Amino acid sequence: MSRADGVALLKTAPHCNPSMCHVIFRCFLGLIRYNAVQMTGKMQNKTIKRNQKSGQILIIGRFSPRPAIVTACSVVCTLAGIAGVGMSANVARAVPIYGGPSWNQTTGTGYQDFRFAIPGNSAGNGTAIAWATRPINRDERAVWWDASGTPGIELAHLGTNNRGSTTSRAYSSNAAGTIVGTAKRFSGNIDLGERSVRWSASGSAATELGNLGTDSIGATYSISLAINNAGTAVGSADRYNGNINLGNRAVRWNASSTIATELGNLGTNDSGTTFSSALAINASGISAGQASKYNGNIDVGTRAVRWDAAGTVATELGNIGTNNSGSTFSNVYAINNVGTAVGFGSKHNGDASLGSRAIRWDASSTVATELGNLGTNSAGVTSSTALAINASGTAVGNARKWSGEVHYGYGLRAVRWDASGTAATLLGDLGLNSFGHTDSQAYAINSAGTAVGYSFNYLSTATTAVSPVAWGVDGVAIDLKTLLSPTDAVNWSLGIAQGISDSNWVTGSGVFDPDGSGPMSGYHTGFLLDVISVFGTPGDATRDNVVDFSDLVILARNYNTLTGATWNTGDFTSDGAVNFNDLVLLARNYNPNGPAAVSGVGNSSFLDDWARASALVPEPTSITLISIGGVMMLLRRRA
Repeated sequence: MSRADGVALLKTAPHCNPSMCHVIFRCFLGLIRYNAVQMTGKMQNKTIKRNQKSGQILIIGRFSPRPAIVTACSVVCTLAGIAGVGMSANVARAVPIYGGPSWNQTTGTGYQDFRFAIPGNSAGNGTAIAWATRPINRDERAVWWDASGTPGIELAHLGTNNRGSTTSRAYSSNAAGTIVGTAKRFSGNIDLGERSVRWSASGSAATELGNLGTDSIGATYSISLAINNAGTAVGSADRYNGNINLGNRAVRWNASSTIATELGNLGTNDSGTTFSSALAINASGISAGQASKYNGNIDVGTRAVRWDAAGTVATELGNIGTNNSGSTFSNVYAINNVGTAVGFGSKHNGDASLGSRAIRWDASSTVATELGNLGTNSAGVTSSTALAINASGTAVGNARKWSGEVHYGYGLRAVRWDASGTAATLLGDLGLNSFGHTDSQAYAINSAGTAVGYSFNYLSTATTAVSPVAWGVDGVAIDLKTLLSPTDAVNWSLGIAQGISDSNWVTGSGVFDPDGSGPMSGYHTGFLLDVISVFGTPGDATRDNVVDFSDLVILARNYNTLTGATWNTGDFTSDGAVNFNDLVLLARNYNPNGPAAVSGVGNSSFLDDWARASALVPEPTSITLISIGGVMMLLRRRA
């Protein structure tokens, strides 16, 4: 508002931070003084007062600007007030959810009972994979869906029997959307076994990957369990000598070929039989898994192994002890890009088993490092398993919680092991029952350290109920059910979270009821949940874990969007708009030297980059331009 005598009165929101509004106002004075937005104005004897009752800031001075200046200043000061109460951290808002291919109970067609591979990689950048039951054929089919809102699809298979039945399963996908898994092959009505397959991102055709031989009728078995971003897949395949099965062998398939390369083992029995499987592969092509070890004709247990990308020789990884006959068991579940692997192994005291323990194997060594647990009984018995590891070396999994001789009463608990140590950090839960019991597990972790899994929920009910859970770096359990909008909560009862991508997409399973409280029955299905607004870095529109120029361009292009905006278009406050609040969040996390740094500019400032980004937008508004100064002054105060 403006008084007739030329005194300008800028009224801010009641919750405005006084110093912030003062900074914004000083910024406008500077912009006006230096013609930053090609406007002129003059102010003298400015006074800043705070209404103690209402909390409003009154900025009074002798001012003769164009009317647009007063309007813009009022708007931005009000926005700054809003920013002052919500900019320090993301506020959990309703997150979008996308269901897998549906079930039609009227026609009896569609998909139910979704399953996900653990370990595996079921969550992509806005995509999900799983396999589901088709009750009409009583078989299982690999499925894919995404966040576009269009119906998901069944991935192509390798044929059916005479009744139209077959089996296919999707186990893992990479950044390009390439998927690997298995599909049955038939010859007429003859089942020739499950075969390793690869699907392109479209899923329209299944490419059968090579095997290690068949029996006399052409039957065999192979499975691909993991794929890296280069497209190299690993798994296992049955080896045949004529009609004799010599066991399942670890196999690698290169991206440019379908030929199966058999990976080395740790020996065979006298008949040439042995077993091995590659369960994980990193960006460099190093794979890991397990292989049976023989001492002559004696099987002395399955051992954790690693295979280098350039060869096929199996390197046995260390264990944490054997029984008196030299037998033990260990297995790798995951390996990160550095080459650090995690899994579990059995521990012994002579011939007495002390249970399984979570283990870490560093890239430069074969030594097994036993990770911490949550207690043992008086005999030293307990169990723990590491299921996943991220790029920083943080691992997650589960461990039995003991108190004296009681363990089943306290349950299996989700735990985290930091890269710098071995202690097990107990992750948060959703309450305990009257006996102090709960169950929880962490199945996956992304590069930012957000883990997902499940926990029994005793906070909302006295009976056992399972909720999907996400744990941030603080270890606090967040029930993903509580993030749904009221509308979605009517239709969805989420169960278990089983995968999370680096771009903060979560996959899992639950029950979907098409008509909520209506007469239709719910069915078990898969979900894809976007939790970027809860766990992402504000400003990271591209979801690459860096806030840089590419994110700034996206926000500039969508600035002043009033409704329908998403995180991907610059809405970091989950209010459907792209405005000054979002710009402040981006500015606070801005890294001008990130991957999308402006070429040839070097260590540019946020102001420089914002100007460059705005130049890509036709006819930027005056408020857009004025907001630059507000952000810059906020950043200066932070520094």
